[in-house]
Amino acid sequence: LALQRQVAGGGRLDASVQSLRLGWPGRAEGRWRLSELSVSDLTLQIWSAPEAEAEVTALPAPERVSRWLAWLPGHLALDHLSLELPCARAQRCTLNGSLQWTQLPGNAGGLSAELRQGGRQLGVNGVLRPENAAWQLNLDSSLDGQRLATLDAAWEPATRHWSGTLATPGVPPLEAIRNWLSMWLPAPILPMSLPE
Repeated sequence: LALQRQVAGGGRLDASVQSLRLGWPGRAEGRWRLSELSVSDLTLQIWSAPEAEAEVTALPAPERVSRWLAWLPGHLALDHLSLELPCARAQRCTLNGSLQWTQLPGNAGGLSAELRQGGRQLGVNGVLRPENAAWQLNLDSSLDGQRLATLDAAWEPATRHWSGTLATPGVPPLEAIRNWLSMWLPAPILPMSLPE
């Protein structure tokens, strides 16, 4: 399956899917939902529009995000994901990896993802759940198999307020982070070596 979408101003999105499998739909939390959607290989190529101006848009309310999440299947698996994106230092950058999403009770979801770039591997595991008028996000990350950071955050769209904590186990691996980000940023923003 292949899809190409032109965007106003000259941008373009190309998508290619191989071995798409759908699970039988069933009712969950009062709505119909596919039990599973899995893809063995998904390739996305994104070209931004030349001289595109960034549009400032309001963050969606939890109710809208809940409706979007309700469309996701009970389990979503992308066994191999390849993203080719515009980046700062090279004209094009490629990320490879995999992604798993599982619907949890109470319109929450669990996310597990792995991204590989230049011999390095970034892993992310987390849970997103609604709570009162906010969204709670708990996220653990690792870089090359070593724990990188833990994020516990809350987002209140009504007040456009983010709050939370970001914790690292001691001094984070700055050199590895700098190498990971160097392709995406126009100039280094992290120290070249650890402080004394």
